[in-house]
Amino acid sequence: MTTDRYGCTVALVDVNGQSLNNYLVQEGYAWVYSKYCKKSFCRDWKKTEALARYQEKCM
Repeated sequence: MTTDRYGCTVALVDVNGQSLNNYLVQEGYAWVYSKYCKKSFCRDWKKTEALARYQEKCM
């Protein structure tokens, strides 16, 4: 866990073994910030984010 330049908490959150972060990105409620997301799964989350953004534009 860390904080961003605005003092907001940046963290990975799991609920019952599922990533809340991934869910929020998938649903378009959050974006992936490469500055803070350095894990191997971040690349997949960026793809998920791109899909969520695309679907929002197409709806």
